[in-house]
Amino acid sequence: MVGRYYEDISFHPHAVFTADSLLFLGSSLGVMQVPIGQETAAQWINFYETAIQLRTIGYSLAVFGAVALLLALGYMRYKQSTQRHTLQRINDLQTRLMELKTTVSLIKNADEESIRRIEKTLNGLQPGKGNRAETNQQLQQISSEIMKKNRNAALLLLKEMDRQMEEIQVLAFYESKLYINNSQKALDTGTTEVIKTQVEQNAQWLTKCQQLSTLLYMYQQNLHQTLSLEGVTAGLAEAIVQTKEHFITHPIADTERDVEEITQCYQYIFSTEAMEKINHYMADARQWLSEPQRNDKVANALNHELRNIADTAEQTERLQLLRTLKHFEHRINQLRTLEKINESITDYVAIHSRIVHENEQRTIKKFDMQLQREIADHTEECTKEIDNLIDQLFADMEQSDPEILTGLLKFTGAISQQGKVLGILMAHPKVKRTLLPGLLGIYGNLNPVVSRLVSGKIKNGRPWLENYVNKHPSSLAIFILRLAE
Repeated sequence: MVGRYYEDISFHPHAVFTADSLLFLGSSLGVMQVPIGQETAAQWINFYETAIQLRTIGYSLAVFGAVALLLALGYMRYKQSTQRHTLQRINDLQTRLMELKTTVSLIKNADEESIRRIEKTLNGLQPGKGNRAETNQQLQQISSEIMKKNRNAALLLLKEMDRQMEEIQVLAFYESKLYINNSQKALDTGTTEVIKTQVEQNAQWLTKCQQLSTLLYMYQQNLHQTLSLEGVTAGLAEAIVQTKEHFITHPIADTERDVEEITQCYQYIFSTEAMEKINHYMADARQWLSEPQRNDKVANALNHELRNIADTAEQTERLQLLRTLKHFEHRINQLRTLEKINESITDYVAIHSRIVHENEQRTIKKFDMQLQREIADHTEECTKEIDNLIDQLFADMEQSDPEILTGLLKFTGAISQQGKVLGILMAHPKVKRTLLPGLLGIYGNLNPVVSRLVSGKIKNGRPWLENYVNKHPSSLAIFILRLAE
C-alpha cells in the first residue's frame, strides 16, 4: 500500500503501529492515520502548537518561581524598611520623652503620672507586630502628647525658676547671690535650654544644701543632752554650730568637707575605741566617788547608779548610754561644785579672820563699813569664785532636778539671794550666818532671807523633800532636807 499510494513518502518501519482498527504510519512529514481496508481514506494527524508541553510547563514554573521570589524579597525589604522606620520613630519619641522626663524631674508637683503612662505605651509598641496603621496612629498620638507637655513644661520651668530663686533668697547662704544672679541671666535669655540648665544647677545646689543642713540637724538632735567626753563627743556640738555658720561665710564645697569631718567624728562615737574611753570615764568617776572623804549617802547612791550603768553599758544603745551618763554628770558635778564652794568658803573665813585679827592689833581700828570694805577688797577673788560656782551648781540642778528649783523653792530666772544663800548652806551648813553677806559680796543683814528660805520653804516642804529623796537618792535633796533639822 505504501509503495502503491504514497511512493514519495518515506515511512519509518519502527513508527508503524495499529490501534482501534487504525493503522498509524510515522514519517518525517508527520503521522498518517489509515483505517484498515480503507486505504484511500487516509488522513494526516494534526498536532496543534497550543498544546501544553512539559518543557513549557517547566519554563513557566521556573518563571513563576523567580517572580514569586522577587516579590517575596521585595516584600521582605519593604517590611524591614517599614520596621526600621517605625523603630526609628519609636527611638526618636523615646529620646524626646527622656528629655521631657528630665525637664519634669526639675519641676515640683509636676504631672509625672501621665509621663509614666506615655512611657508605658511607647515601650509596649513592637515594630512588625500588630496593625501597622494602628501603630502609626499610636505613634502620632504619643508625639502630639509629648509636644503638648513640652510646651506646658516650658511654662512650669519658668515657675520653678521663680520658686527656686525665692528659696535661695531665704537661705541667704554664701553662694545665694551668685545663684540668683545666674538664674536671672538665664531668664533674660528666654531660651528654654539655658533656663533648664540653670534650673538643674539650682536644684543640685539646693539639694546639697538641704542634705548637709538635714545631716547637721540630725547630728545635733542625736547629740542633745549627751555626755561631752574628751576624745568621743567633746567639741562636736560646737563644731556643728560653727559649720552651720559656715553656710553663710563659705562656699558649699568647703562646708561639705567640714560636714564630712563631723560625720567621721559622729561615726566614731559608735566604735569600740570610743566604748573603751567611756568605760575609762566611768571607772574614774567611781574611783572619785569611793574616796573616804565622800562617804555620804549622795556619793554612795551615785556610785551605785554608776555601777548599774556600767554593767549594762555594752548592751545599751550608744547615744542612750551617753544621755544617761549626761544626767549622771550633772549629779556628780553638783558634788564637785559643793566641794569647791566649801573650799572657797574656807579660804574666805581664813582671810576674814586674819583681817579682823590684824584690825584688833591696830592702834586706830576700823569699824563697820570701813572694816567690811577692807575684808571685801581682800576676799574679792573668793566671793567671785563662790558666785560663779553657785551659778554652776544651779545650772546642773536645773538639768537634773528642775522640780526642786521651780517646784519646791520657786526659783525662776536669775538666781536670787535665797538661791545664793542655799548654795552656801548646802556646801557649808554650819557657816556663821553673819558671814553670809560677805561671802556673797553684799552688805546688809541676810537673816530674813535665811528665815524665809528655811522656815517658809524648806521646813514647809519637808514631806515633799523626804519623798523626793526616796525616789532620787543621788540628788542634792538630802542636803536641802538637812537644813530643816
